Amino acid sequence: MDGKYLVKQAEFKNLQHFRYWGVISPEEKLVAYASLGVYGNFASFSHLMGVRNNDGIMHLLLSEAVCQLIDAAQVRYVMYDTFFGAQPGLRHFKTILGFRPYRATYTLQ
Repeated sequence: MDGKYLVKQAEFKNLQHFRYWGVISPEEKLVAYASLGVYGNFASFSHLMGVRNNDGIMHLLLSEAVCQLIDAAQVRYVMYDTFFGAQPGLRHFKTILGFRPYRATYTLQ
């Protein structure tokens, strides 16, 4: 796990081109969260973190975020960081959710 996830953040900046999701437990604790930047016709997950308790909350969180993007017809592509550089567990998680490695080239105009 990247070291930035081990540092507790007390607050998050609400950036205009970002979308944020969180899952609150019945005990009113944040148990999962995701942030995603929207850049033209593609979006990229910036942070995705959750308590691992095998209840599928991370799968539901990520799929809900993607469903909302589809409903908004705002982007054509969603990226979730690197595939080949991921640890085996994270690579498996990405594969289950349908992410595949692609090479893309973008040009700013």
